[in-house]
Amino acid sequence: MVKKKYSKYNVDIYLNEKVLLYNSITDNFLVIEPFLFELLIAARNEDKILDIENIHKAFYNELSNKGFIVNADVNEYNYIKNKILETDYNLNDFTLIINPTMNCNFNCWYCYEEHIKSSKMSQKTIESVKLLIDKMTYNGRIKNLYLGWFGGEPLLNYDQVMLPILTYAHEISEKRKVNFYSDITTNGFLIREEMIDTFKRYNLDFFQITLDGNKAKHDKIRYVNKKRGSYDKIIENIKLLTLNNLKVNVRINFTEETLDGLDEIIKDLQEGNSNYLTIDMHQVWQTKNDNDRIHNTSFFNRIKKIKEEFRYNNLDVANNTVSYINDSCYADKFNEVVINYNGDIYKCTARDFNKENRLGYLDDQGNLIWNLDQHNTRQLAKLNNKPCQECPILPICGSGCSEYAYQNINEDYCVHDFDINKKKELVLDHFYELIATKESI
Repeated sequence: MVKKKYSKYNVDIYLNEKVLLYNSITDNFLVIEPFLFELLIAARNEDKILDIENIHKAFYNELSNKGFIVNADVNEYNYIKNKILETDYNLNDFTLIINPTMNCNFNCWYCYEEHIKSSKMSQKTIESVKLLIDKMTYNGRIKNLYLGWFGGEPLLNYDQVMLPILTYAHEISEKRKVNFYSDITTNGFLIREEMIDTFKRYNLDFFQITLDGNKAKHDKIRYVNKKRGSYDKIIENIKLLTLNNLKVNVRINFTEETLDGLDEIIKDLQEGNSNYLTIDMHQVWQTKNDNDRIHNTSFFNRIKKIKEEFRYNNLDVANNTVSYINDSCYADKFNEVVINYNGDIYKCTARDFNKENRLGYLDDQGNLIWNLDQHNTRQLAKLNNKPCQECPILPICGSGCSEYAYQNINEDYCVHDFDINKKKELVLDHFYELIATKESI
């Protein structure tokens, strides 16, 4: 008989006189009675997991089927490591993110990017980007090309930079039988109706557009001038996109103050095609503190209630807890690059695009000239952090992103401050999200 063991990637949480079990490898939950949990822990402590089958066969089968108990000879960490490497080093995909400019038509107080008014990708760099796309799609080198637009506000240079690269990438992908996808992170204000046909023709079909609360609060943060806000125009453009079957991820950047009245945007968003709309809520990072994460605080409950209100009104809300072993951050992937307007190259968009942070540059022949020591060290940094190797939520945390790991390269770190309660809060958030979206647990 094969010996069994308790998975090291199990998390247990007492919840409403029950025990919630979670396995972060299989992403399975199980709600059990306390006496069954006591039976499980006793069997684990005495290294007699197989005894559970004789005592409660149905419980044993459930534990086994959902990954809470595994064969004793299984090295779970190696499995996770190999899955992460398989995901990050998928050479069938190439992700290219471009900053046409670092200028922006707004000046949001929390934006971490430096606005450079004179910045614009030159014709020389545009041609180098085209050469890179040519090299990456040549002779079956990749199967899928993902082209993202970032900045700055990329639509400021729609005609001069975006269109030439977008059309070239689409046309050469069609010619070489490469699957082509494109998305954009934009404030949405500069979208014009005549752009829609171009978006659809060239597969630019996913838009991330930010709102900062209801109309009154948004217009105080994101405005053209003190007398003219941007909310109405952005809502109009979100409707325009969704009614043309283009997907929009409405990123709501919230603070404790802007949560008030957030439900007022529901009616505005429902006037579009909600089948092409997702609500994605993120707290402004400058306002975060430890108390915000405690699941029984009024702050957490306010966020939860707002999400429920969106869902009640048939608006999809993103679940931000995902399995990193199957879908890591874009910046963790080996075959990914961010090209700044001046040809400098990076991996991550959530940073300052200065010379000190760059990882190399794009040369005139369309070659990515990486600082290899920095690049290779960064790629493997998250797998070399020892505390992560013993952490029960590694598969859904992923050691943080490779950018964070690289910044802490010579130190043991934990993005949850080595606090098991914070880790359990993340699991509990995930559980509530799954209940809310009626996914199977």
